[in-house]
Amino acid sequence: MSTDVVDALFARAREKAAEAAVRAKLDTSDAPRTWCGEAALEYLADSEAYDEALEFANHGAVAARLAQRRMAPRRKPIHPGLTAGGAVLTTSGVHPVEALRPGDELITSEHRGTRILSIQRIRVDEEEMARHRELGPILIRAGALGPNLPTQDLVVAPLQEVALGQGIRPRRRRTAVSLLGHPGILRFPARAATYYRLRVSEPALVQIEGVWVPVGS
Repeated sequence: MSTDVVDALFARAREKAAEAAVRAKLDTSDAPRTWCGEAALEYLADSEAYDEALEFANHGAVAARLAQRRMAPRRKPIHPGLTAGGAVLTTSGVHPVEALRPGDELITSEHRGTRILSIQRIRVDEEEMARHRELGPILIRAGALGPNLPTQDLVVAPLQEVALGQGIRPRRRRTAVSLLGHPGILRFPARAATYYRLRVSEPALVQIEGVWVPVGS
């Protein structure tokens, strides 16, 4: 691989890394060369130039970190989601999450119906949970968010948002994991978990155990 080609690929890798950093609100002005080298390796890793990329990076620690990540089992991304047992308010009454089906209509905070288009079940098994405890569910005990909020203990995925406050149009939302440390909110000691992610016809707030939670389309 010519020096010009390597330089061009490295420049592109820097651009991609800078774009990602901007999205994460990071300042890359003083980014160390090792970090840039790692970005270049990531960019080249799936090409035929992988060996040249390792040589180009010229940094053993960078190569070792990349090799370690490539060999490690892929981790499921953390998504918002609900868990079995939570009582969801629908146009036909209150039903547990696991009993919902595409076509069911949920009552929204605007007192309208939004139809379930699909339900994704995301399984985190025991082995994965043991390796990545951050995938574990969050328990929100009854009354932890206010009087009768939730009405019963509620278990959700760590990135599931919940609306705080009462009324039909609560404004503030927080992810469950960001509420850890508040009275009555803690990690649920699960060895495995299944999260239910609802896709609906129109993004809205829907009610589970008396708490408004956002669902998307």
